[in-house]
Amino acid sequence: MLQQLDGMLGEAVVADPGFSFRRRAVMLPAGIGWLSTVPMAADVAAVVWSLAGDGGEGPWRQMTMEDRATALAVSTAARGIAAWGADGFFARLAAMRAVVSAA
Repeated sequence: MLQQLDGMLGEAVVADPGFSFRRRAVMLPAGIGWLSTVPMAADVAAVVWSLAGDGGEGPWRQMTMEDRATALAVSTAARGIAAWGADGFFARLAAMRAVVSAA
């Protein structure tokens, strides 16, 4: 699951029209504004904001696997919706589920 989420997050970052390998992957504030309404533990929120916001990792190594999955899922949703819109993101998520369930 973590590999799938990490891959989706990477795809969403690269799909950003302003993305460049020469600078950090900063997401516009409008794309992640809804994150402030998502209730999260402090360590999860730190990682989510860094992953969704500027490509950092925050306190990743100290987190449990469940918290890592949560942080990646929320960050992937933020980046994916910003890159492809809600419908496009959910279509990609459905395709990923189909591949995983077929394995």
